[in-house]
Amino acid sequence: MMNTRKFLVLFMVIFGVIFLAACSDGGSSPDPDDPYAVAENMYQRACIACHGGDLQGASGPGLLNTGLSRQEFIDATHEGIGSMPGGLVSEEVAELITDWIFKVEAEQE
Repeated sequence: MMNTRKFLVLFMVIFGVIFLAACSDGGSSPDPDDPYAVAENMYQRACIACHGGDLQGASGPGLLNTGLSRQEFIDATHEGIGSMPGGLVSEEVAELITDWIFKVEAEQE
């Protein structure tokens, strides 16, 4: 029993280190004068694990062509929707991320 517990603790520590390393931005900061760069950086920090690097979804749904209005998207991002909890980002960050995603979507059309 003790070996299993040690293994689980070790596994959790290793997984945590790998997860944090994968989420690290390498110490670079986005240009604060470029709202899209800031939004993309915030997406990478708060959303990419569930929604994927290409916005097509992972454990959460894809974020392109959702049919949501801008305000509905902001509300879902800030307040949560379905199994996604609210409060992961502020309303201001939700607005930045939404505008960036809508820009990416428009560029793909």
